[in-house]
Order: sequence, then structure tokens, then C-alpha cells
Amino acid sequence: TNDGGLSWSWNAPYSWNYSVWFTDPSTAIMSSEYVLYKSYDAGNTWTIKQWNVYGWRGSLFFMDADTGIHVGSAGQIFRTTDAGETWDSIQSGTSNVLSACYISPNGTGYAVGFSGTLLKTNDAGATWVSLLSGTLSNLETITFTDASHGVITGELGYTMITEDGGISWNTSYSSVTKSNLNAVVFPDQNTGYAAGAGGTILKSTDGGNSWQQLSVPVWNSFFSLCYTNPQTIYFAGTNGMILKTTNGGGSWESLLTGVNYNLTSIEFPDQQTGYAIGRRQDFYDSVYLLKTTDAGATWSSRVIDNGVYYSMDFTNADTGYLAGYPRDLKRTTDGGISWNTQASFPGFSFSDIYFTSRNRGFACGYGITIQTSDAGLHWDILYSGPLNFKRFYFTDSLHGYVLADYGYSGGGSLLYKTEDGGTTWSEKPIGLTNYQLNDLCFTHSDIGFTVGGNGVILKTTNGGGIITGTQNENNRASTEPVIYPNPCSGYFRIRLPQTLPQVDVGLFSITGNEVWSSEFQNVSEINISQPGLTSGFYFVKIRTASSVVTRKLVISR
Repeated sequence: TNDGGLSWSWNAPYSWNYSVWFTDPSTAIMSSEYVLYKSYDAGNTWTIKQWNVYGWRGSLFFMDADTGIHVGSAGQIFRTTDAGETWDSIQSGTSNVLSACYISPNGTGYAVGFSGTLLKTNDAGATWVSLLSGTLSNLETITFTDASHGVITGELGYTMITEDGGISWNTSYSSVTKSNLNAVVFPDQNTGYAAGAGGTILKSTDGGNSWQQLSVPVWNSFFSLCYTNPQTIYFAGTNGMILKTTNGGGSWESLLTGVNYNLTSIEFPDQQTGYAIGRRQDFYDSVYLLKTTDAGATWSSRVIDNGVYYSMDFTNADTGYLAGYPRDLKRTTDGGISWNTQASFPGFSFSDIYFTSRNRGFACGYGITIQTSDAGLHWDILYSGPLNFKRFYFTDSLHGYVLADYGYSGGGSLLYKTEDGGTTWSEKPIGLTNYQLNDLCFTHSDIGFTVGGNGVILKTTNGGGIITGTQNENNRASTEPVIYPNPCSGYFRIRLPQTLPQVDVGLFSITGNEVWSSEFQNVSEINISQPGLTSGFYFVKIRTASSVVTRKLVISR
């Protein structure tokens, strides 16, 4: 930009760029995936200065025009004393990812990284020593306002502040847990529970505004939870563990299930009758259905199939549905004694099944969502494409949500909302975290929660970002193309947001060389086959009349 950010033009190499630093108005250094670039003309053109097989995926810092540091993956530190013309590898003493560094004019500086890594230098980065940071959180940024006052920030609000030049640090941390959270429920509008790895169970009593970690007598990871009232909650997880509380987490009972398999889903259609499904680690092991008719005091088990079933839903004590891998959806009408295959979708697996009434139901998985209006006798495809759909949740027969992401192709999580019982859906991007989101629930048609990796809990009070009923067009699907599959073997597709009169597509190597290009007219999806390209990283440039988008592509053979 040359006008203070009012307009921008593309002047960078076609590479995955990470950090840029100007040592003067004309001279700049930029780090990318495997290459370090330098510009002598204010960023208009770029020259390759150094290759690194370990990657230049990190952060640059220059203490003056000549002396600079690059920190990055695998504890790599590189140092230049000639304004980025040449770089020397420096021993860091760590293999952890380094995120950022800061060096003062007197040569004293710090570098921070993952797992609480904190390094210090007294000679402008020539040598480094490790310091105890007092945390295992991933540290991501560091800056000083003067010789004494500095701030380090990290994941989920972790902050370290110094007022004595880094001799001592005061810390604060806004997160309750860093454990992955796999499931969340709200029995009422104020009381909520979330559960995940390593025996982690969280509770909220103020509508999800704050959370406390409950003390539990086990270290099992939990994958699913359900409730029969706000005080009685069941948590199912590894090694056949089902944990029960009848007083909102004040005390716990470990239920004897008789199996030691991982329990992926638990469901209580009434106060006394409950079901859980479990499997061993292998995808083709037997699947066990557990059942209780006395509120979990005793459980029976039976083998019902081979494979993995991730989700089940019962519309009453006898009628229930299973969804998972392989491709089949199953139904029982006799309390789990027998199961019949209601539908089969070759090439797909399902992560969730959800019924809003006795007849109306939905199922979703990698690349597919389907619906039924006759209790599962027939299923219609709602969507088939590159998205990975994970969880449904309906607050009533009309208002519902489904959680999705871009799977192996990367990208953030998405929330789809329906206000007409699933006939139409609007897409609402979730851009607040890069961690995988695993589950969602709602206490109101507009108030909901989603949980995921590293203890992330997100809350919406406006239906996933909807401000008015006219904002349905303001979503990721209407603005961004999607490339799939990614990685690919040389054949891939580009799904466009709508049919466009002209699209120019270019394929570039990691060094910025164009290896293929073509024009397309009146298309909404483009099929591209380049079997002659070697394995590696490429960049796909997609130009339309209104935008230019570049996407990373991995070709693997």
C-alpha cells in the first residue's frame, strides 16, 4: 500500500509468507515457507537470498539496519550482520517452535516459543541461554516499550509482564484448562458442562460466562456426555468409563460397564434407560452397545456390528439410530436388540445423527449432510462437497445449527443455521480460533456454545453472527473458493461461490514460477488435472472480475 492502507496491490512472490521487516524505507527482508527474500526497492521486487530445507516459518526482528534475527520451527535461529545478505545458524538449545524475539539496542534480548520456551541473549543474538518461564503455554509475541517494560503474550490470554528488563515476570492466565474439549451440554440456560481429555470436566453456573474445573476421581478422557436433569449428568470416555453425578458435580460415581473399550457416544432417552456405544482402537473391531434400565446401576452389552459408530440418537426408549464408519445408518425399534441398515452411502462416513422429532432427522459427516422425513426409511442429500460436517443441534423444530470445517484442506470452522426446519441454511464463519472445534449446543435459538482443542470455549448470543435476517449472504461460501481434495495426486477441483462468467487460474511452484494456467467461462466448479507435476507445495491463483485469491496446494504421490 502507498496510501496508508486505503488500497492494496499484490507485489509479493507466490509463496507462503510469514514475516516481513523493513530496515529502511527501501530495504526489506521477508521469510516464507522455504525461502528468505530481500527487496531493495520498497517491496516492488524480491530476490531469493537463502534456502532452508527446515523452513523459514517464523518471525524476523532487526535491532538495527545490519543485525537481524529469524526465529522459527524446530528451535531454528538464524542471524545476519550484513542486512540480510547472508545468515548464520545459531544454537538455541531447544527444539521447540520459536514464535518471536526482541533485542534492545544494547544487545539484550529474548525469544519466546511453544511449551513456555523463553531464551535470553546478551550479545545481540550471537549466543542464547534458556530461562524458566514458569509456564507450559505456547508463547507467541514479545515486545518492549523501553529498557525496563516488556510484555509476552501466549495462547488463550496468557500474559507475562516485566518492569525490570526481564529479570522477573508477573503472569496472568485467563484460561481454565488447555485440555482438548470434546463435548458440551447445557441442561438449562445457566448450567453447563464441558468435558474432554485427561479427566477434564468444566462447569458453568452463569450461562457460560465463566467456568470452573471440577475435581474428578479419574484421568480418563471423555468423548460424550448427556443429562437427565440439571443435576444428573453422565460422562462417557476411554476404557469403558462412565462417570455419573447426581448433584451437579459435588460427588461422583464410577459406573461398572463391564467393557474396557472407548465409549464414543452416550444417550438417555428417559430417566432410567440409557445407551452407550464402544469400540476398540481398530476401525474394524466389534462395536458394543451398552444398555441400562436402572439409571446406570447395571449395564448389559452386546456386539451389534464391526466398524466405528460415533453418534447415536434415540427418539424414545426403544427407537434409536446409529451413524459412523463404514457408510451405513442403522435403526433399532426393540431397544437395541436388533438393528437394520436404513441407508448406505458408499465413500462417506458419518460423525453425527440427530432427530428433531419422531420422523424428522439429520445426519452428517465428511463431505455430506442428509435428511429424512419418514423416520429414516428414506434419506435425501442436503449437501455433498469438500466440507467436514461434525455436529447438529436444534433448539426447536425450526431453528437448528450444524458445525463444520474444511477438514484436511485447512481453514476455520463454520456454523450453518436454519430457521425453517432444515430446508435452507445460511453459513456463519467462526473466525475466533485456529483450534479444532468438536461440539456445540444451544440454550436458545440465538445463544449457543462450541468447544474444542486447547480448552477453547466460544459463545454466541446472536445466532452465530446473525445481526439481521438479511445477512445470509455475508458468509464464507459466498466469497471464497474451495480447493479439494488437498493434498491431491495431481487432480483437484475448485468450487466457486457461484457461476462466474470468467475465471483465470494459474498454478505456481514454491519459487514463484508459473507451471500452468488457463481460462474458464461460465463455471461454478473447475476440474484440473496435472498428473505430470512432481510432489511438493504449489500455489493456485484464482482471478475473477472482483477478486484475486491465492490458495496453497499440496501434491502428494
